[in-house]
Amino acid sequence: MSGGNDRLKEQYFTKFDKDKGINDNDVQDILDEHTTTDNILQNWGRLLAKNFIDTYYECEIRDYDFPFDYLNEWINNKKNVYLSTENDCSKIDLWDNYIEKLWKKLEESRENCKRCTRSTTKYICDNNTAFPQSDQQISTPSSKASGTTIFVSLLGASTTLFIILYKFTPFRAWLRRQINKCKELKKSKSKDKISNLVKYSEKNQENVDNTIFYHSLYR
Repeated sequence: MSGGNDRLKEQYFTKFDKDKGINDNDVQDILDEHTTTDNILQNWGRLLAKNFIDTYYECEIRDYDFPFDYLNEWINNKKNVYLSTENDCSKIDLWDNYIEKLWKKLEESRENCKRCTRSTTKYICDNNTAFPQSDQQISTPSSKASGTTIFVSLLGASTTLFIILYKFTPFRAWLRRQINKCKELKKSKSKDKISNLVKYSEKNQENVDNTIFYHSLYR
């Protein structure tokens, strides 16, 4: 089943890669208004616009959504290639300002197109290299510092509150009573243990004496 889906996806990707003319005046107007000096983005933008409209009509006529899933994946593959070929983080903004905004304008040109929603991965820059931001993004030093600051603040507030309660409220007397109760309880338990130990020793000694007396009678 998955093999069939993979073949179907490849067929769509091949179709998306074919250079085609644009017959929709509204789409051509969007392309004319939304321009870029980057030739690669301009070519992909033209392909995206044509494929977007073709996919829209196909889904409307046949009443299914999966071709837009393929279109999203196809343009995401282009995005990965574009952002990964050179160590240039400025390409993130170039892509977002042209391709992502172009998709948005195409989506807005189709009324109530719920299936046209864009699905993509956000890219971030690190050491002048663009890479996808995953859900398991490693926390940055600033976020770690922020977490430490919050912890220290909470600890300080808790300590201050404890001191205020201890010095200026009945909490101090109550706490002392609880501590004394715990001490008395420990003493009581300790006495009980000692008493039980003495009783146990006396009983064992009594058993030993009885045993000796018994053996002496029959010797």
